[in-house]
Amino acid sequence: MSLSPNSLEALDKRLQPPQGFENYEDIQVWLEETYGVKLYYSTLHGIVHTRLKANPKVVRPQSANRDESKAIDFEKTSLTVKSDGGSLSF
Repeated sequence: MSLSPNSLEALDKRLQPPQGFENYEDIQVWLEETYGVKLYYSTLHGIVHTRLKANPKVVRPQSANRDESKAIDFEKTSLTVKSDGGSLSF
């Protein structure tokens, strides 16, 4: 079974942050409850990963205690590993 254009569009919108899904099983349940569509994991993975170029993972929340200025300073001063043709430079 495949997805209709309407359900495919709705899935694409639902995969966008901040909503997203925790995993592919949650997507399967949502599709079945919302559209009555039951898809195998491999079929669903192909649609989400290849066709929609999406990822079901929801971005983890950041700590309420996070000091944003310290995080920015850390990112500016930390070493960045770059890859160029197989050699690593710091």
